[in-house]
Amino acid sequence: MKSLEYMTIAASLHNDDGIIMYVNPIFCKLFKTTSKKVLSNKLSIDNLGIEVESKFNVFEFINSNIGNIDNLIVKIKVNNEYKIIKINSLMIKNGVDYHILMYDDITDNISQTYLYEEIFNNINIGVVILRTKDGEIFYIKDINPYTELLDKVNKDSVINKTINEMVQGNFLLDVIKSVWKTGVASKKKNIDCSSISKKPCWRNIDVHKITNGDIIILFEDVTEIVETRKKLEEVDRLKSTFLSNMSHEIRSPINSIVGFADLLSDADNKKIQKEYIEIIKSSTKMLTQLVDDILDMTKIEAGKL
Repeated sequence: MKSLEYMTIAASLHNDDGIIMYVNPIFCKLFKTTSKKVLSNKLSIDNLGIEVESKFNVFEFINSNIGNIDNLIVKIKVNNEYKIIKINSLMIKNGVDYHILMYDDITDNISQTYLYEEIFNNINIGVVILRTKDGEIFYIKDINPYTELLDKVNKDSVINKTINEMVQGNFLLDVIKSVWKTGVASKKKNIDCSSISKKPCWRNIDVHKITNGDIIILFEDVTEIVETRKKLEEVDRLKSTFLSNMSHEIRSPINSIVGFADLLSDADNKKIQKEYIEIIKSSTKMLTQLVDDILDMTKIEAGKL
């Protein structure tokens, strides 16, 4: 009994008929009861003062199979608080058979698992889980709904398929192998994944190795951002070309205006003066039109034209 008292999980000692001989302090804390209430009785809902979510009588099953309880998961309600416990039995002999029932509170673990599932199923980031035996061939273990939506694939159609062929010719396979071998996560930005998705596709990719050896790939689709940036870069290139051409075009009328203004000042012939003045007017008109074109371009960029 002393050994049960110092156990780190709840435990109860029973005789071969299932009668409770001893319960440790953690048992009392878990079920919010006292040893006086449960000793000399069998386990029961009424005896413990709890509710059980089960389609069959859990405690009747335990009492009938006191020596053969193996990882029995039970959801209970104690004082309006839900708990999930895992129950195992251990037989000891001391002249007669005794049985120890151990109750492991796994509520937090289950809640954490549920939280991970919620994130996995609802996060707007692609998640692909890979498994491997040798670090050379990687099989798809799972994908989340966002990946199905983004790549227009059905989970059942890709599970257990090798990813090696899908990323053939793409350096991503080398990244996956390196992460599996070294355990060091890798982050890559603006990766061209067109060969994988069979369409123009750019992604930010994080590759991680977890403790069980699986590889987790997290990816964010940045196709729209990259394509927009490319268009803006093309616009900048065209604008630079336009301005370069414009600077050349502007020089021509300016040179004409300056040159013929100098000639005009030296000309005595009225006919020649008139000819020079017409050239200056024409060049001025051309220069004004070029300036208007440049102003129109700035208006277009500002969304005002």
